[in-house]
Amino acid sequence: MNLLVISDLHVGPKARAQDFSTVPDDMSCRNTPDYLNDFKNLVKTEDIKVSHILIAGDITQSALYDEFELAASNIIKIAEILNVKKTDIFFIPGNHDSNWRDEKSSVENNEPEHITLEKKYLNISRHPFFSDLLNNAHIQDMYKSPFGTIWVSDELIVMGVNSSAKDGVRKDIHHGSIELHELDALGKELVKIDCNNKLKVLLTHHHPKNYTDRTFPDNDFSIMQNAEAFLRFATENEFDVIVHGHKHIPRFGIHSDALNYPIVSLSAGSFSASLKDYHNGVANFFHIIQIEGNCPKNYNVLGRVTTWAYFDNNKWIQADKGRDFISHEEYFGDCRNRKVLKEHFRKAIKLAFNDGKFFRWKEHLLTQPELKYCNLHLRESAVSDVCAEEGWEYCAMKNDDFLILSEEL
Repeated sequence: MNLLVISDLHVGPKARAQDFSTVPDDMSCRNTPDYLNDFKNLVKTEDIKVSHILIAGDITQSALYDEFELAASNIIKIAEILNVKKTDIFFIPGNHDSNWRDEKSSVENNEPEHITLEKKYLNISRHPFFSDLLNNAHIQDMYKSPFGTIWVSDELIVMGVNSSAKDGVRKDIHHGSIELHELDALGKELVKIDCNNKLKVLLTHHHPKNYTDRTFPDNDFSIMQNAEAFLRFATENEFDVIVHGHKHIPRFGIHSDALNYPIVSLSAGSFSASLKDYHNGVANFFHIIQIEGNCPKNYNVLGRVTTWAYFDNNKWIQADKGRDFISHEEYFGDCRNRKVLKEHFRKAIKLAFNDGKFFRWKEHLLTQPELKYCNLHLRESAVSDVCAEEGWEYCAMKNDDFLILSEEL
């Protein structure tokens, strides 16, 4: 199962590309005239295969109907490029997908809250494409309490949590929010569904973790309110993956708490927003979460996240950890910590030396295939520490392979 993850398209006057902008003659997007074709070329060149599409909010810039119209057209084109069926596309609205102008008018007229919510989401809720996506869901409460949606298929469950519903013109601090009673209500709906042998994805917009910003020093007040409860909800219900948007610089991690259930966590960055105002020099991104199986010991999912970054000069290229805060490949599934990994490598390398051989990573994987799913940075840290302690030489090779040599060799 390969899940394409995109977020923060910001279709409208703040898009980076002409084919995602409602003002394509504006100078801010004219350097990127054919963004979709660049994406199509990469898919063909790299033979990218995708089974599902996840969209983590901020689909538009201002929640205007013509922005949703252009966004729908482009999402359909992306799905066609990847041969993904409409029933395998899942989305969540972001804070930019609610119309604050209509909300403000409703508030000033002292209308009931449910009318205000209806008006702020009118353009997305009445658009036929996004309506059809929502109609495919088992639970369809995206724009009303408990502000959640659950899609169910033979192999996948996606729960969308609308963290933007309570944000709006009446807020002084524009953070995401999900109420505790709403999480409880969504949990009660989830237990009614047969989740056996299905990947479980929790999709939202706002970040449930406070990330360090790298492009500006201002405090970040937009983290999800009740983030701890949201993350506990994820572990209690044993979701395999959390995907969110909102932060325009991506992050990859593994979330775990006292319940000790590891969840892949992906902050998606921005697919097509113009980032010059706040994030000058930051790329746009898309990701593919590849699910390759389950750990036979711990039952958690095994796989990797592959990330591509876009720059005008180079088009789509492999992401780089030092430049983009996320690597091109991030593996997940092997749950051993650094101390355990160090002792594993120490014993395995000494055994190879005792047999008069050098230690090679790719050969070791033949007998320990589960180590493929050890996070690369954790693996490199553990191996580097052992080599420094034992006086061994680390020799990097292509395609994440490496050799370890003793002094005798």
